[in-house]
Amino acid sequence: MNVKLVYGAPCSGKSTYVQNNADIQDIIYDGDDILSVITTKKDHSVTESEIRFVASDIRYNLLESASNRKVETFWFIASYPTESVLKLIKDFQYEEIFINATMQECLKRLENDETRPDKEKWKEIIQKWFEEHSDSNNGGENKMDKKFWQFKNSDEKETELIFNGPISDETWWGDEITPAMFRDELSKVKGNLTVWLNSPGGDCFSASQIYTMLRNHKGKITVKIDGIAASAASVVAMAGDETLISPTGMIMIHNPMTIASGNKSDMEKAITVLEEVKESIINAYTRKTTLSRAKISRLMDEETWMNAEKALQLGFVDGILFDDKKAETSPAPEPEEETSKPEKEPENIQLMTFSVSRSRDSFMQKVSAHTDGVPIEQLEKRLNLLKY
Repeated sequence: MNVKLVYGAPCSGKSTYVQNNADIQDIIYDGDDILSVITTKKDHSVTESEIRFVASDIRYNLLESASNRKVETFWFIASYPTESVLKLIKDFQYEEIFINATMQECLKRLENDETRPDKEKWKEIIQKWFEEHSDSNNGGENKMDKKFWQFKNSDEKETELIFNGPISDETWWGDEITPAMFRDELSKVKGNLTVWLNSPGGDCFSASQIYTMLRNHKGKITVKIDGIAASAASVVAMAGDETLISPTGMIMIHNPMTIASGNKSDMEKAITVLEEVKESIINAYTRKTTLSRAKISRLMDEETWMNAEKALQLGFVDGILFDDKKAETSPAPEPEEETSKPEKEPENIQLMTFSVSRSRDSFMQKVSAHTDGVPIEQLEKRLNLLKY
């Protein structure tokens, strides 16, 4: 099966080119059309992981089905040849076709395109594409080179890594951090590495790979959380030989999530997998903190947000940036054999947690009647005296 990858700016004429050149037996995959089917959001600003995973599955299944049925040509239409697309078609004979158009030509096409009613939004998307592809007139040689990390001041002794963005096992929009791309660049770094981390998280298995790569690095790893290390990104933060956080930084930990479908047995298997994934995440936290597995498990159950001071007191970081002050109290190691007993919070620790049960209990405490005054028995006696 032949694969033709047609890419270029939005409204550059990719779909028109394919329609004019494809045979009736060919299969055409147009990302915009797929997106409009699986969601009401029809522009390239959509980044929800659920949508990305569904679209990725559709893309894979279509290609596999076309290959098995010996379809002669499979057409990919994309804004740029992302890593995930190139990885998917690498085993086929494929051709890249770049639709060369200027920004003015794309904007003119947009004006006449009745399928895109939100003109202002699409105008922004087109302008952003050309900002990121300033060399888009090079005849098809350019590849998407935008990523959310950057190695700076690289030398044999000290290197800085700016790690800023979502973590994923593949790149759908071309902007996620992926282990394969990360490994290639990390392998070129020698000596100590400082990681400036700001990420909302993402795929936990990809975070595990990045965590392992950093831990395996020969030089010292210093992680500095300058914004947020949430969800899977908190696992990456645990990779530091020394982990520091900005006074305004945050760490968030919670239970892993997934999407599953099927019968009762399928749901039970999904739960089993989630439980094992949670245990693997706890492995990273216990190696950095002195908290027990049971304690960390409860913090994850409650979706816990920690500011810099709380993260330091609980041991998720080793220090606070720009501040030599140590935490006034720190939790002592907790014995594993007492995991069934309620554990006492370290002194002065008031974690910021969100959970349905905690919110409900807090509400009921506020609206419940209190009996801090005269006991009811005495009130009844006084009322009885008033009758006479």
